[in-house]
This record gives sequence, C-alpha cells and structure tokens, in this order.
Amino acid sequence: MNNCTNSTKWTITEKQQLLQLVSKYTALDQKPKWAEVQQLMKTKTARQCYDQFIILSKKPSFSNFNHIWTQQEEELLLQLFKEDPYNWESIQIEFPNMSIGQLKNKYHFLRKQQSQRIDNKSITLTKQEKSNLAESLKNILGM
Repeated sequence: MNNCTNSTKWTITEKQQLLQLVSKYTALDQKPKWAEVQQLMKTKTARQCYDQFIILSKKPSFSNFNHIWTQQEEELLLQLFKEDPYNWESIQIEFPNMSIGQLKNKYHFLRKQQSQRIDNKSITLTKQEKSNLAESLKNILGM
C-alpha cells in the first residue's frame, strides 16, 4: 500500500503531469487506471488523481462543455440507455470525451424534451376534436 497522503494543493506541474498520464489512456480509447496513474504521480493517491481529473475536465478549455450534439449522438445515447439503464460507465465507452455527468445531464434533458413534446401534442386539439371529446365525456357520464 502506498502512503501517498499529500493533501496539499495541486501544483501546475502536477496538473500537467496528470493530464499527460490520462491522455495516454484516452489516446488508446481506454478509461484511466487510477492506481497506475497514482503510482506514476507518486505524490497523490488514486482518489486524489481521479478527483483532480474530474475538476480539470469540467473546465471549458479542456472538456466538451460546449459540445454540440448531433441527432445521431442523441439517438445513440437514448438507445444505449434503453439497452442498459443507468450503467453510465458502459454508456461512456461510446462517448470517451464526455464525463458521466455530461451524459446524465444530456439524457435527462432529452427525456424532458420528449415529455414536453408529448404534452404539447395532447394539448393541441382542433375545435372539432374538443367538441367530440366533450360530447363523448357527456355520454360516458350520463349527462
């Protein structure tokens, strides 16, 4: 067991080293092995490396924060979720440059968008359809 308990602030050099180590994994389309990253960092624990990477990946200069989703990507996300609900790690394999949080946010946004479309469609009845519906309800209720 490694005794890396350095809880001091991350230096710029350490942050750069962390990003370089993680980029080797992403270049191979693999998820980082944090225990290996920690061994190479030597000054931080695996958890500290992971947490710092998450912090760095949320910065717009690094992440796909402003990523413009294509319709194909949106459909793929919905399909993957349908096949294996809430298994965000397996879904993320198809979106290696996206964090799990970004995928969850996009998924929930798409679901909300779908339910709003359904709500809007149910509200847009023609006058004739509304009249027929009201007449049917009167008949059902015996009025």
